[in-house]
Amino acid sequence: MKKASKKPVTIPAKKRVGKQIRAARERLGLTQEEMAEIFDVDVMTVSRWERDVFLPQSPPAILMALEHLQFQRLLDGNELLRSVERRRAELDALSELLDREREEFDKSMRVKQ
Repeated sequence: MKKASKKPVTIPAKKRVGKQIRAARERLGLTQEEMAEIFDVDVMTVSRWERDVFLPQSPPAILMALEHLQFQRLLDGNELLRSVERRRAELDALSELLDREREEFDKSMRVKQ
């Protein structure tokens, strides 16, 4: 019978997790400090995750949370855009109203002359 090898087995997926965490953080434009604050961990912990020194307790949860943040930012951006569009529509309506009132005023002034 062959003895079990004592050599640690490296898992390629482990390497990808750190890169995925870093890529997700960078896509969000977060610094390691900001990410550490979000997850309530030390900055060195984030650095270690990204360098694959050690994995978070639940890598999928970290990646999912980062994706959620990115999705939330997209929604916030869309809401901002909708808000700007609503304001523009309000301004356009007010501008039309002002134009009509100006025309009526001009007509009334011509009649008086």
